[in-house]
Amino acid sequence: MPQQSKREPTFVILDANVVIGDYWLRSPSFLLLREFLKNSKATLVVPKIVFEEVVNHHREDVRKLKADTQDNLREAARLFRATNVGNWLNELNTREAKASYEQFLSEQLTKIGAVFPDYANIPHGDVVKRDLRRRKPFQQSGKGYRDTLLWETILRGYVLPDTLTVIVTHNSKDFSGGDDTLHKDLLQDIWSRKTVSAHVVISPSLLAFTDTYIVPHLTRRKEFAVLVQNNKVQGLDLEEVCEEQMDALVTAVNEDGWAMTDGSYDPEVDVIDISNDFSVDDVSEVSRDVLLVEFGFVADVSFTYFLPISEYYTMSEKETEKIAVLDPNWNEHVMRVESTTPISFSCRLTFNTKTKKVESFEVDSVENAV
Repeated sequence: MPQQSKREPTFVILDANVVIGDYWLRSPSFLLLREFLKNSKATLVVPKIVFEEVVNHHREDVRKLKADTQDNLREAARLFRATNVGNWLNELNTREAKASYEQFLSEQLTKIGAVFPDYANIPHGDVVKRDLRRRKPFQQSGKGYRDTLLWETILRGYVLPDTLTVIVTHNSKDFSGGDDTLHKDLLQDIWSRKTVSAHVVISPSLLAFTDTYIVPHLTRRKEFAVLVQNNKVQGLDLEEVCEEQMDALVTAVNEDGWAMTDGSYDPEVDVIDISNDFSVDDVSEVSRDVLLVEFGFVADVSFTYFLPISEYYTMSEKETEKIAVLDPNWNEHVMRVESTTPISFSCRLTFNTKTKKVESFEVDSVENAV
């Protein structure tokens, strides 16, 4: 359990990558944020540059999906002599025309009181000067234009005396000087505005933010945790939930290749074999009818990867026994193999006690359990 924060944020700033990871704002973390904003004086800030980046990224993802779908449909038509496969693409086009993601995002964020500060009043000369001096968030390569507009937006309106401002971003290194603390360039910006008493911190994910500023303050439900642990809650079977959320589990492991190997072999998950040995760590009240359930389990994860042929033949017999060779000559340098290793999963979900349904699910972390 993270250390409880004694200070409530005044401003919560979302970076684009946080929303891109949860386009439809359905994760337990976002549900917690929504309830937090409802019951606190904090303000959610989604700078216009962030909003525009999210909408544009969604548009690009849809465009790529349509292109990939069209290619796959053409191949399906060729292989199966199908004549109506184009209906799938028509369905995608119809859905896109009926539902505006930009409108959805604007409406949902506005409902929870988000503000969308513009960047139009930021002098371009200030940005150019920052670029030429390679001051954070600019990088030595010159990248960082949008991050700079984000920071300048925050600096001009959301760094105030005696307040706590939390920047939630997956790319904390763009703003950080190490250990999720602000880089010295950004600290200098704050000091130069005579707002030394302002406190600005970085949170590397929305999940980390909620674990620090929200979850420690929730009411615990130990009796419910015991019921979940013993599979005595109607509508909440952890094994069934995880089977239904298999795509999320696979994605989490694939994104952290080090959980499978040392990260150098391009591992890819093949099968996740989930046991029914779950550990319910905590249950907390999010609202009157919604509970947050935090739990973990260990699963055997089979994964494929490419192993240098020369490395394979220098391994001991004990090491090669754990490797199944799928293609000994993938190319002249590597073979395609499969291994299995136990992976420890930490997850959380929200459960509606009134409807008896799981409303959201997310993977907290994955670690090799060897």
